Amino acid sequence: MNRLALQWIPLSLLLFASAALCTRTTGIPTVTQPPAAQDLPATLAAIQATQTDLAAPMVATPTSPIPPTELPSTQAALTQPPEVGSISGMLSYPSEFIPPQRIVATNLATGQIFYVDTALDARSYRIANLPPGAYYVVAYVADPPLASGYSQFVICGLSVDCTDHNLVEVIVKPGQETTGIDPGDWYAPQGTFPPDPTR
Repeated sequence: MNRLALQWIPLSLLLFASAALCTRTTGIPTVTQPPAAQDLPATLAAIQATQTDLAAPMVATPTSPIPPTELPSTQAALTQPPEVGSISGMLSYPSEFIPPQRIVATNLATGQIFYVDTALDARSYRIANLPPGAYYVVAYVADPPLASGYSQFVICGLSVDCTDHNLVEVIVKPGQETTGIDPGDWYAPQGTFPPDPTR
């Protein structure tokens, strides 16, 4: 009669078999094996790339500037000065030379005075930065004290047949220069034109 031979089984093998059996019956996952040796280079490269991305400097994303708040049209009109104009013309004097003159423009609505001084023998003048409106233009000589205006006498042609020495309104328009305003009525009776308001 044959007898079964008993064979020694190591304890570690029994524990391993028991763990495998437990996994199958209970559904508890087994320990994941480490990656094969051939996968290590790819894994290290991925880790290095991640570290490089983390070390890269942060770049601020540009944002569009907030546009300024536009004022209503009525308020904008109040804050902006009106567009100005100018007056220009030729100078004269009943002599062999033209003395220095002060050309004065008086705003008929506001009474504001604007003037420009000219040099000896200057042939023309120009008064700039005038608010729009109507003006009288008079030229003054200090010594001797004489005055000459842009009058109906100038428009008539400065002839002996012209007898009207009344000043002519000069209209200044926004952004425009009113030309041909020649204050050459030196033959008006004394006191016809107002005295120099700037002296």
